[in-house]
Order: sequence, then C-alpha cells, then structure tokens
Amino acid sequence: MGCRVFDSMVKDHHIEPSPVHYSCIVDMLGKARWLDEAKEFVRQMSTKPGLSALQSLLGAYRIHGNVEMDKRATEAFMQMEPMESSSYVLISNIYAKKGDGFF
Repeated sequence: MGCRVFDSMVKDHHIEPSPVHYSCIVDMLGKARWLDEAKEFVRQMSTKPGLSALQSLLGAYRIHGNVEMDKRATEAFMQMEPMESSSYVLISNIYAKKGDGFF
C-alpha cells in the first residue's frame, strides 16, 4: 500500500519525493523483510540516495541478519560521509558479528 501511495504521489500528483519520502519507503520495505526490493528501490532512485535512505537500508540488513549486504551498505555510507564516526563503528560491529578481524 505504501508503494502505491508513493507511486501515486509521483505519477498522479506530480510531487517530487524528498529524501524523507525515499527513506520511509526503504524503511517500510526493510521492515517487511523485502530486502531485495528495498535495495532495488535505492538503486533506482531518481536522485543519489541520501544518508537517511542508506541508514534505513543498513538498519533493515542488520535487523534481518544479512551481514554481507550490511557490509556493502556501510561501505557506501562511509564513502558518502568519510568523517562520520558512526560508519566506522558500524563496519567494526559487522566484522565482529561475522567473526572476521582486521588482521
């Protein structure tokens, strides 16, 4: 239903989605365990994904235990905001959860 409302907003009412709209759709898909759909939605966004959309995707991967995709999303997040310390904490937690070390 949320995707239909989003599509109607764009196609029928010609409203340009804000980063918050995109983030909400990603969050909704992630909570529904539709991780592939959430990833594809981010990939097909008409603008470059914002931090909130990537954080929503990252949260969905973490909640549902998709470590490999969690790692990829965190790396993308780190590239967007290299000075944001939370990115490094997240990637460290991923490696710790997976049992991989840096050495």
